[in-house]
Amino acid sequence: NIGAVDAALCTIIDILDEDIDGEFTLACAERGAEGDLANLLAMALEAMRIHGSAPEVVARGAVCVGLLAPVLPLAAMQAMTSAAITTVMNSARRFPTRRAVVHGSCCALRAICGLCRQRRGSELEAVVSSALKSQGVRDWLEEVISSYAEYEDGELLEDAAAAFLLISGVEALLRRLCEEDWSSPLRLAGLKALCEEGRADPELLSGLVAAATIKACE
Repeated sequence: NIGAVDAALCTIIDILDEDIDGEFTLACAERGAEGDLANLLAMALEAMRIHGSAPEVVARGAVCVGLLAPVLPLAAMQAMTSAAITTVMNSARRFPTRRAVVHGSCCALRAICGLCRQRRGSELEAVVSSALKSQGVRDWLEEVISSYAEYEDGELLEDAAAAFLLISGVEALLRRLCEEDWSSPLRLAGLKALCEEGRADPELLSGLVAAATIKACE
């Protein structure tokens, strides 16, 4: 039953997403043990595979991946990363014009790439890099950024820009942003992504990169 699966994924999102507000927020719910979180990720990926033709399911499944990746134990995430990236990208390519699917996919990719921030040279980084390359994620993100550059969808563009930055580097993102008008949605969202990622990892904005970032803000 797609409706039941969709409701289950919504519940996972409500529990994990601290930014959710409103009468349906499960404010008193606990996230659960680490082993339970790995099971939730496995369930979300399986739902995306079984119900791959249902855009609402794969969109919410991808959001679940994005929320679960940062809180999973390292060993579990390392074991599941390749399957997660493959499943997310299969959904993204199946629904290239569905904003919810594209946004969910960008959210998942940003979270997974962010795991390598403090683990450079680790086995996890090697697994992530291999999966990103085999799935052509960088090229897909470039297509998303170009396709949605003028859309007033700041969250989608921010997640896409952040994922692109984490894969391709700050300089590559800045070059792309400087092609846009200073008030374009992409430029604004991209600079916000750069600031957020720079706050999480100050080394991203070290040296000449900081000067280039300031120039892009002018």
